[in-house]
Parts: sequence; structure tokens; C-alpha cells
Amino acid sequence: MNSKKLLVEATVDGLFGKYNHSVSIEDNSRFVILYGRNGVGKTKLLEIIHHLSRLDYARLSQISFSIATLQYSDGSTLTALREPSDTNDPGSLTGHFQIMFRLNMPDTEQLEWSPELSEFHEFLFRNTSYIPIGTDLWEDTSDGEIVSFSELTRRYHVPYVRMGQPNVEIPAKFREFCYDTPTYFINTQRLSAIQAFSDRTESPLRFDSERKHHTATRIRELSENIKEQLNKAQTEHSRLSQQKDRSFPSRVLQAVASGASRDPREIQIRYTEQNEFRDRLAKIVSVELPEELGPSSNVSKDWELALFDLYVRDANEKLEPFRSLLKRIELLQNVITRRLENKVLSITDTEGLIVRRIDDGEIIDLDSLSSGEQHEIILLFDLLFNVEPGATVLIDEPEISLHIEWQIKFIPDVMKIAEDANFRFIVATHSPQIINGMWSKTVRLATSKEASE
Repeated sequence: MNSKKLLVEATVDGLFGKYNHSVSIEDNSRFVILYGRNGVGKTKLLEIIHHLSRLDYARLSQISFSIATLQYSDGSTLTALREPSDTNDPGSLTGHFQIMFRLNMPDTEQLEWSPELSEFHEFLFRNTSYIPIGTDLWEDTSDGEIVSFSELTRRYHVPYVRMGQPNVEIPAKFREFCYDTPTYFINTQRLSAIQAFSDRTESPLRFDSERKHHTATRIRELSENIKEQLNKAQTEHSRLSQQKDRSFPSRVLQAVASGASRDPREIQIRYTEQNEFRDRLAKIVSVELPEELGPSSNVSKDWELALFDLYVRDANEKLEPFRSLLKRIELLQNVITRRLENKVLSITDTEGLIVRRIDDGEIIDLDSLSSGEQHEIILLFDLLFNVEPGATVLIDEPEISLHIEWQIKFIPDVMKIAEDANFRFIVATHSPQIINGMWSKTVRLATSKEASE
């Protein structure tokens, strides 16, 4: 059973100094759609939800709002208050906003935490576009460059020891809570490999020198990612196979000695299902997956049934590392292929993502696909392979570069994926085609004037 807490409501007051917004996801619903005029804060609302769920004080301090609260299915709330730094403090630089986090959980006293920043930390906030994104790592929000804290002290000629390192250790209770309340943000810059890289939950490992030479596009990055996942599954398959094969003789003897009765028809059904799965898997995996020996129609003796029953059970366990992966791959292929004109998407462990023309079979370079095709592949790939079960997915303007027909089909496709992958999602859009008549699932973010009318 999934232990993750579900996000049920998000409220933001004082957005841009004038808007108050509230969004709820009903218990019996998997999604909600946000719409409204330009400038009312649809994107910023998604960003606040994402940054607050990750305790990203740096990015929250850069957004103009007063207070934001996330409420969860167990009654817990996580709140961020954004206030100017104490200008009476001689060590504090004016213009920087401090974030105070409050955590309320059932039967627990309220917890508070505000990151303590060093003088140099505040200097960077006040005078540069760098923000912290992980342990000892900072990102330039203007161009995506990622550098170490020590590199910044060198660039700005600041004595490292005198300025000290920031105390931004997240308290254990806050860290544990955020682990159970994941979000995944799919923003409008989804074609950018750097943008996607810098927004991941895990701490980045690349530094500026590597960043400058990183030229892979996001779609090529996904192609490499799926190859890695398939290779990991193959490694686990090999490990399980060796483990099972070493103990097979002794387990056969135990099974025969047990004298348990077995239904040959049931064994045959499992064997048939297993072979069907192998046939599907063979389309994407190049590693040899030898067909296991199955029961013949004349197998009737107890020891024969015991042997074949164990053999089929072992084979199913050996194939287990591929099951979830294959299901997601097939779903991605089916959805995307229905979208492509005279093209078909396939996936293999050697080539990753492959797009071919149907009429001549020619392979099309991934970077030469249209922006709409790339957007669709990347977005659906993220939903299928990068979202944690129980997470809240935040999707900003999915209509970008998508044909109207694709926009109409977007929500139904994501609903199908959300059911299989067990997540909720919030969509911010300008497109009536995305909404497609589902007005009961929408929340209008109104201006102050509109709200008063």
C-alpha cells in the first residue's frame, strides 16, 4: 500500500502582492485544471507548490508572495512564510527575503524552521542570479550554469574561511515529511536537458566545466536513460537466474518430496502467459532469453508436475525485473505512435528511442523531430518513468507546440497513465482544447477585479 500523503489543497496569499489563490483536488479525482488570464500566476502557483514541497527556500525567496500552504490527505499542512530579512541586523543585506517553514502533523506540536544564511550566502542572493540547488552546489538561473560554493568564493574574491559556509541543514522531521509528499514539475522548458537536470530531486553531480560541454538535448538524454533502465533490468535478470539455477536441484527434490498436488492445466496457463511475455520482451531486449522448458500434454506423474511447476515459477521470477518496465515502454510506444504522422516509435536496449518512417523504414534523427513531437515524447516519458507513485505532478502549458487534435487527447492519455502509475496531477493551461469540456475539473484563477465581480 502506498504510504505517500496525497496533496488535497494548495493556497497562496499575496502572490505578486495582490492575488490570493486556492486549488483543491477532490478525493475521487486524479486531476485539476487551472486556467485564467495571463499574469494571474498560474505558472508561479505551480512553482510555489513544487518548491514548497521540496523546502526550496532559495527559489521561494525569489517569488513574490506572502504565505503558501499545502494540505495533505492525513490533515498535515506545510506552510511557507516569505518576509523581508531583518534590516536591523547589521549582518543582513537589505532586499533579501527570508523563508520560514511551518509543519503541522496530527498529534504533533507545530515545527518551525528558517534556513540560517551566511553573509556570503546573502551576498549571492542580493547581487547575483545564483541559487543553491544541493550540497555545495549553486545554479545560475540566467543560463543554467552549475558551480560549487568554493568556485563562487574564488570568482568573487571572497576568503572562504572568513565568510564561512551556510547552515542549511534540513531538520529531520521536515526532510522525512517531504520524502512522503513528492511532487514532479514539468515546465515549459522541457526540451532543455540542462533545465530538466537542474530541477531533479537528487543533488546534481556536475560542475561548471562539465556543464559547459554538456550539449545533449533532452530527448537524447531520455534515449540514454531508457537504455540504462533496460540494462539494469538485464543485470538483475542475470543475477536472479544464477541464484535460482544454483539452488534448482535441491528445490526440485524438496518439491517432489512434499507430495503436494498440482493442476497441469494451471501450470500450462502460466507457461503460455510466460511465453507471450517473452515474445513481447524480445522486441526490445537483445540479450538472449532462452525459452524455458514447458510441460507437454503427456506430463501426468507427480514428480514431473513438481519439476515443471517449479521450473515455470522460477522463470517468472527471473523475468520480474522486466514486467513494470515493459508495461510502461509499451504504453509509451502505443500512445506516441498514435500521435505521429507516418512514423512509428520503438524502443530497444541498444538504441534507446527509435523513430522510423512507416513507408520506407528510415530512421529519423531524434533532434530532427518537430518540437511538438519532442514535447509529447518527453512529457509522456517523464510521466511514465520519472514520477514516483503517490506524487503530485505539476504540468505547465502542455499545449505548447501540440496540434489541436493532440491537445484534445492529452488529458485522457494522462489520466490513463496516472491510474497505472498512481499519481495525481495539476495542469495549468490557456487552451480550451486541453480542457475539452471538462469544466467541472477546472479552477479559474481570477484577478482581484474579477474575483470581486
